[in-house]
Amino acid sequence: MASASSERAGSGATGRRSGRRSTGTAGLFPFLSHNTLRFSRCTGYPYSADVPHVEPTHGNRFRVVAPGGSLVVEGANARDAAAAAVASSLPPGFPPAVAGTARDLA
Repeated sequence: MASASSERAGSGATGRRSGRRSTGTAGLFPFLSHNTLRFSRCTGYPYSADVPHVEPTHGNRFRVVAPGGSLVVEGANARDAAAAAVASSLPPGFPPAVAGTARDLA
């Protein structure tokens, strides 16, 4: 029987927890910038700016902002809920991050 700690660690070569994988953002490159959690379609700087990002608000709540500044979700009560909102705002088949920079995506 697997221990609780091994179940939390998830399976597979990546070693990511299964909860992270289920958000739909696992294929994107996460990074922090100006106190926000951002995701990119590339792994090098400059990063792409075409994916919604997560901003902290008051009281351990979060908001998800689309590229261009429109609000996707206001007041998400957990980081996982905010990441799920990012994932749900992506179009079907949104590609995973690739090696390179935003200039390489053009």
